Amino acid sequence: MVFGDYNDVLREAKRRLSAHDSQYIQHIYGEKEAGGTLWIYISDKPFETLGFNMNVPKQSIPSYTRGFTKKSVVVGVVWATILACLYFFTGRRAAVAKRKEKEQEQNQDQGE
Repeated sequence: MVFGDYNDVLREAKRRLSAHDSQYIQHIYGEKEAGGTLWIYISDKPFETLGFNMNVPKQSIPSYTRGFTKKSVVVGVVWATILACLYFFTGRRAAVAKRKEKEQEQNQDQGE
């Protein structure tokens, strides 16, 4: 087991594969799977026999939600604007109704 800077560990894995090409399976598991992971493996046995899932897509997982995430910010801003406008206009309507009520009371008081 080796750990350290990702690029250094990847370089070491590639060096070991090229230096001992008959000893290792010529694949670095985790280098390209799911867009690249922080854990990489080399092995002398097929990864399938060790229980590794070999059907992992090469595309990174966050790339599947990137479009939705970008749109959710816009949707949030639009909804915030709509709700703020509704709050303002309903508050304004209530204030106008109160003012009219006061004016009517004053007119009734003056009429008596």
